[in-house]
Amino acid sequence: MLRILFLIFTISLIGSTHVSGEMNIQSSSEDEGLHFAGYLLLFFAFLGWGFFFCLLGVAAYLAIRQFRRPKRPRNPVRCK
Repeated sequence: MLRILFLIFTISLIGSTHVSGEMNIQSSSEDEGLHFAGYLLLFFAFLGWGFFFCLLGVAAYLAIRQFRRPKRPRNPVRCK
């Protein structure tokens, strides 16, 4: 999961530098600060969604595993 997040972050970073290089627009230092804040916000958003989907995947895996092989008690309670 960490590899996928790292790959997405790297691709977005490389793509953004390529687009800004093609445009050749003079940007002020305020714009650069906004871009950095945006990327930082996106990084934390990806981190949060990655954590959420990781928890969701683990829960689905455990549920499927439990339904395939249900637990059988060693000494079941028997009513007389």
